[in-house]
Amino acid sequence: MGLILHHPGELVKVSGLYKVIHCAEYETAFEGTCGRACEASQRFVVGERFPTCIDCDELVGYLLIQSAPHILDDPDFASGFVWP
Repeated sequence: MGLILHHPGELVKVSGLYKVIHCAEYETAFEGTCGRACEASQRFVVGERFPTCIDCDELVGYLLIQSAPHILDDPDFASGFVWP
């Protein structure tokens, strides 16, 4: 299965850690050849929307690095758990 680049405004379908790729030409950054690319990672949860970047606006992409269910999706924490 190939890598899927997600875009700002898309609904997050898989909770987990995503690589955030910022670049004025993020298509080039996705190919790994852009010197301006600034990579970081961020956690997103199912149902959220991928955000725009303050600097890059729509020119940002998201790649799933590691899926990780949200803790409230775990049956042990989902029902009856009260935060202190």
